[in-house]
Amino acid sequence: MNKRWILPVKQNDSGELYIELNDEILEGSGFQIGDTLDWKDNHDGSFSLTRVDKDIYMVEAISIFHLKFAVRAKSAEHAMDEVVCDDGTLKEFSQKHVDVNIINTRKVTMDQYLEEFDKDNEYLSSWSPEQKLAQINDINYESN
Repeated sequence: MNKRWILPVKQNDSGELYIELNDEILEGSGFQIGDTLDWKDNHDGSFSLTRVDKDIYMVEAISIFHLKFAVRAKSAEHAMDEVVCDDGTLKEFSQKHVDVNIINTRKVTMDQYLEEFDKDNEYLSSWSPEQKLAQINDINYESN
């Protein structure tokens, strides 16, 4: 038998709606802090929460683009040098994505994910854990 709880929907200062899962609910449901939950509308005025049993995988890849630059120069060598030594100021004529090469894949814990997020995105370290976790891509197996 599934346990049921009736919870009030609250609103934060930003206008976002949320519910609080207290210790009784966490213990009775088996949910843990850090779990990903699927929120399902039962179409009868109620909702169901279920734990998503998927892991987080860090996939490292190299993305390859075909870039074109139009460069006015005295020679082809000078034009090529300008592109190779570009400090980010050259204007691209066009770009087309060619390929992605996977170089590494590893399973990470939630704590490892958050630690690596802060390390790789230092300028976003002030984000809340919820904002950081929202950057995880989630495969929807029901629609694929």
